[in-house]
Amino acid sequence: MSNNLISTHAKSFSWAGFFLAKQTFENGSRLYDFCRTLDDIADENTSLDSKKTKI
Repeated sequence: MSNNLISTHAKSFSWAGFFLAKQTFENGSRLYDFCRTLDDIADENTSLDSKKTKI
């Protein structure tokens, strides 16, 4: 699993991950990656049809 989105966009969560159980951090990181990706797609200045193909 890549922590790229976490380390780039959620620095405090990345830092707090030090205190979490490894599995808890990985699960939270996956959820963050999913939500962040959907948010980035929604924020793009493209058509709805184009956005649907990315999901």
